[in-house]
Amino acid sequence: MPLAEKTGIIHDIGNWVLHRACIDTAQWPDDTLAVSVNVSVLQMLSDSFIRQVDQAINSSGLAPYRLHLEVTESIFADDMAILTDRITALKARHINIAIDDFGTGFSSLSLLQALDFDLLKIDRAFIQQITNGSDTIVRATLLMAKEFGCRTVAEGIETSQQAEVLTAMGVDCLQGYLFAKPLEKKALLKWYTDRIG
Repeated sequence: MPLAEKTGIIHDIGNWVLHRACIDTAQWPDDTLAVSVNVSVLQMLSDSFIRQVDQAINSSGLAPYRLHLEVTESIFADDMAILTDRITALKARHINIAIDDFGTGFSSLSLLQALDFDLLKIDRAFIQQITNGSDTIVRATLLMAKEFGCRTVAEGIETSQQAEVLTAMGVDCLQGYLFAKPLEKKALLKWYTDRIG
């Protein structure tokens, strides 16, 4: 398959996922809940990306602050100027930005200082090391997040022990199979209502 065709497919799928996520979230009974959508570097570099985000927000009626876009830090190894402009445009719309898989890709302190992001997501690889007594990276990430004024999410939580340790360390949010595996829309709503009911 030619590269241009592959790129087109990635754009189409990414755009569909973004629109579908906004539509479904706008219909949730609790309007305080937000949704996170992973965004690829190809999407971010596209000239039409901000327009597509605007269309997804406007057509769904979702409040922009309820949308979180997740980008891996390796995304910034590409065209920093364009990507920084895209993030600035998204933040101007009150859309939240999360740095996903933090600590596993291209990053620098000067890069992080230049960006306006809301969440640092600590990669599962560092969470798994906690049970072996190695929490250095997690502690360092928490210190950085505090200095940058952003929240933290620990990915890949599989045991109660991990959850307890990370909560005691001050991680803001926990994500992983300990709480739920990926669910379809109907099952997700049931899972949520069972827990708040």
